[in-house]
Amino acid sequence: MPVGGLQFRARYGSATPAEVPGGVCLRGEVEWIVEGAAPEIAALLTAVGGLGGPAGPMSALLKFRNAVGTFDVAPYGVVRVQCGKWDEEAFDALLEDLTRKVLALPFSATQAGGLPHDRSIADRDDVLLHAFLYARHIVLTTRTEESLPRALDLIVRDPHRLFSAERTKVDLGSARNVDGRTIARVTSGSDGVVRATGFAAQTTLARVLDGHLPAMVDVPRVKHTVDTSENRFVLEFIKQVRALIDRVDTFARARKPAFWRGIERDCAVMRRVLGPCERHDLWVDVGRMSHVPIGSSVLQRRRGYKDVLRHHLALRASARIPIDRDKLASNLLGVKDVASLYELWCYFA
Repeated sequence: MPVGGLQFRARYGSATPAEVPGGVCLRGEVEWIVEGAAPEIAALLTAVGGLGGPAGPMSALLKFRNAVGTFDVAPYGVVRVQCGKWDEEAFDALLEDLTRKVLALPFSATQAGGLPHDRSIADRDDVLLHAFLYARHIVLTTRTEESLPRALDLIVRDPHRLFSAERTKVDLGSARNVDGRTIARVTSGSDGVVRATGFAAQTTLARVLDGHLPAMVDVPRVKHTVDTSENRFVLEFIKQVRALIDRVDTFARARKPAFWRGIERDCAVMRRVLGPCERHDLWVDVGRMSHVPIGSSVLQRRRGYKDVLRHHLALRASARIPIDRDKLASNLLGVKDVASLYELWCYFA
């Protein structure tokens, strides 16, 4: 089989593994006997964590039960597991839908209390993983309307700017944009005049000013800046998501179960996806946020900005799935227990 020299056979019955690119696909409801060289068996058991154990010096017994997902048996290949019609894609779709349902509950007009929730993003460990579930969803989702990278891309392509008009004095030959105030000051000689000579003395303006021309001209100059409260808000949200990723990554690296390696990989992918927007030149001139401009029409209506505001509200709500942290980590973030997830999904749906 493609996973190194490992050989897979059903412990009971006649089920056989299916070949997939880079590895094999196994049915989770079947117990599997795996035989191979000692290094390969060790790599397999490290990848599946508590879902398998040694059956001999060169063999292992795998019991996936309701777990689905992809297990990276580096450097030999991957083992993908599905239960009946349920696979990793179905699991992720259920988890995304459950995340949306749960995060919406505290804002329901018909609910008196809603679910327990915390106003911080990741200040406490008991809400850290719940917030990470939502952050992972908006960073890695393929749904265009829910994608944070898409919203950020819209913003950096056409950022909100503030324009301000200033006055400056330039010599007559450099004057390009004039307004009523410029003309009024020229005709009144407010900025001083000098005797016109040569060809300049023949111009209409010199004749009107009795052979004189203005020494300097007062003109308007429009300046624009991207250092707006809305852009400061977006930058702060990016930093919060990045801080959440970094903290979960640290949390995962400090734990031994193999399924936390998958969380580490998720964190690495999230950093890579956010990187281009995070490092964009736009943010060089954007300062630190002092308040959330919640009443801004730009945040409420403009493309990209309104999506970031929506994600901010959902993440700040930190609506929590009512199961303990260990079950959340092991059953949903870790081994992807599709039965536990489906039970939760049915309850909320």
